[in-house]
Amino acid sequence: DMNQYEIIEKCLNISPKIRFVGIYDDGQLYHKTQNNIQTYLSPSETERSCIQALLRYKTRLLLSDKIGKPLWSITMYEKLYRVTIPMRRHALMLLSMELSSDPIGISTEIIEIINESNLNLE
Repeated sequence: DMNQYEIIEKCLNISPKIRFVGIYDDGQLYHKTQNNIQTYLSPSETERSCIQALLRYKTRLLLSDKIGKPLWSITMYEKLYRVTIPMRRHALMLLSMELSSDPIGISTEIIEIINESNLNLE
């Protein structure tokens, strides 16, 4: 079984266009930034952003009996893509990617890594 940092490292290795990978798991943030990347958010802003993403995910769950569970979401910002992938229990993976990346292809590969880990959605 892979731990959070092994999963994060494996995800970062998919593409140099992945800027940031974080796993927010039961109130604890595990994260790493791609080498030589200047971050846009401070550590406290990053943590606050993860909490907000978890709240948005829980809001999306309210409709799950009608349209199914949210599998992942992507938001395009002016400076980057932000992808949120639910994992198990109260765990989410958050990624940021360059605008020149392929967020759907990368996210598909990342979901495969999550499914191989012990942190997959139950």
